[in-house]
Amino acid sequence: MPESITKIINENNPPAILLIFGEEEFLISKSTEVLITKFTNPPINYQFEKYDGTEVNLEDIANYANTSSFFGDKKIVLIKDFDKSIGKVQKKNIEHTRFYNYLNNPNENTLLVIQSNNNSLNGLSKSKTKSSNLPYPYDIITQKFVWIEYPKVWQSDYESWVRKITKNMKLEIEPDAIQMLISRAGDSLRTLWNEIEKLQIFMEDRTKVSLQDVLEVSGSTKELNVFDLQKYVMNRDLKNSIQTLNKLLAYDRQEMLIISILQKFFLQLFKLSEMDLNQNKYALAQKLGVNAYFLDDYLTALKKYNPNFIANALSELMYADEQIKSYGSDNLLIMIRMVNNIINGKRL
Repeated sequence: MPESITKIINENNPPAILLIFGEEEFLISKSTEVLITKFTNPPINYQFEKYDGTEVNLEDIANYANTSSFFGDKKIVLIKDFDKSIGKVQKKNIEHTRFYNYLNNPNENTLLVIQSNNNSLNGLSKSKTKSSNLPYPYDIITQKFVWIEYPKVWQSDYESWVRKITKNMKLEIEPDAIQMLISRAGDSLRTLWNEIEKLQIFMEDRTKVSLQDVLEVSGSTKELNVFDLQKYVMNRDLKNSIQTLNKLLAYDRQEMLIISILQKFFLQLFKLSEMDLNQNKYALAQKLGVNAYFLDDYLTALKKYNPNFIANALSELMYADEQIKSYGSDNLLIMIRMVNNIINGKRL
């Protein structure tokens, strides 16, 4: 979580150097933004300088960090794409460089913040011995100074991530509200974060977040909820499925969102069809990767869709996706055919 960086960094005794890295570029960017905002505003009021690793080298960075602020105050120096500044390093000459000397005697009035996307750093937070094997200068930085890793947040982890973020915001969010947030974000953590921030503002003094709250923030209404369509398809209710589909597509271009959500549903249903259903409900839900709150819906759907129907549904979704992307056809007709073929187990 980006805010956690302000808990790690003590404003009264900040580190001389902070290395931020990981596979989740959005969290690296967001955490840096949070940190800089905190240190450059009252009551701290550091001066701020920013440099790009493509335009400076290690010696330049040492000079900038050592140079006193124009106003004589403390400063925070941000180096983006730090890896690009390193270049070719001659190990035998390292000890005679300004940057090496800076690592051994950093400026007490400077907080040097380094952003890196060096792949050799990935997984460092899970390793106790890896830092000593890193290339220069990461070996020294990771052993002597503070570093924070932001590993990749996969879509399968979005639900728990949303719960963690909203909990820290003092919000209690319903399971279906979480699913709607995730569906709108697609595979973009940045979009998901933006939706949560909008939701936080919208809630004002209220703390319990419902699906209706999420729909209102996103400009949708309960009547135009893609999960209603999923519910009707799940129950093989063709009439209500077509009616809901018409409303959804009349309101907005949501073809790809619909296909994505239904595809995820049928993939999970296929996974469930191969499981031992006599397990504990919560254990079964955990293995399936869904909230236990929704498990009964999946179990009900499994009674209506045998493995052949599930395979057919996935085939229809793929076929509709290809048609929409490849042809200038009537998208509504493609989607209606898709839903009909999924529910009836055949292609028109």
